[in-house]
Amino acid sequence: VLVPDRKLSEGLLETLALRPEFSLFRSYLIDYNLTEEIEQADEFTVFAPTDAAVTDYLTKMAATALDVNTTRYHVVLSERLLRTELQPGGFRASMLGESFQLRFSPREGELFVNEAQLDSSNLLSSNGVIHGVSAVMIINRNRCDDASFTRSPGSCVDCLFPQGKICPNATRPDLSMRTRKCMFTRMFEGERLLTIGCRATCLQENRVRRCCSGFFGPHCESCPGPAGQSCSSNGFCSDGASGAGNCSCNPGFRGTACETCSAGKYGVHCDQ
Repeated sequence: VLVPDRKLSEGLLETLALRPEFSLFRSYLIDYNLTEEIEQADEFTVFAPTDAAVTDYLTKMAATALDVNTTRYHVVLSERLLRTELQPGGFRASMLGESFQLRFSPREGELFVNEAQLDSSNLLSSNGVIHGVSAVMIINRNRCDDASFTRSPGSCVDCLFPQGKICPNATRPDLSMRTRKCMFTRMFEGERLLTIGCRATCLQENRVRRCCSGFFGPHCESCPGPAGQSCSSNGFCSDGASGAGNCSCNPGFRGTACETCSAGKYGVHCDQ
């Protein structure tokens, strides 16, 4: 385990260049022009798969390179998460957004991100930190939130030099709508003048959190079974935000993930 070393607090690419085992992942950050976006965040956490992990993944997937979304899935923006902060477990949104969260979990003295084990940790880089992981993480979309938008008029401000906020907090301008003319008062040489201004239409997002199929609970954790096969495709999971994640197995199957045949049954479909 690496101890944080201030001497290594250089840029992201410079820090990765000090560790040749991350050369492939570093090359994808360059290829997809992700470095600037990452370093513009106040803080960041990168989970860098080793070259061996990347090579193994590409072989299994019959691919020639990690795609941009898989690369982004290995980054958390706006937080610098040291190993001690990951140790208790929890969830964080990846660079792909809130619907694509990473799960941190300690198991038998080791620390995992999804199903990838942390090999090395706390490699400091400018305003971020890098952790090495033993495998490329498969993208998991665990949240399928319902989103709707409410439109409301913004403030009337100077069209060229707005002094105040165009839209209230927690809203943003609707760029699909043209601004409207309006009247506002302004002070000029001690006199209050009535002036023509501009008013934007503002959008407020209303989001209802929902889990994707095969995920359950407040954090939308994966139901039992292999990735993408809840209950081993041999049963039904009580999924959803209020679900408990339990499998109800089809006839002939049993087990936490419906992974084995019931007593006295055998065969691929446990029907003999």
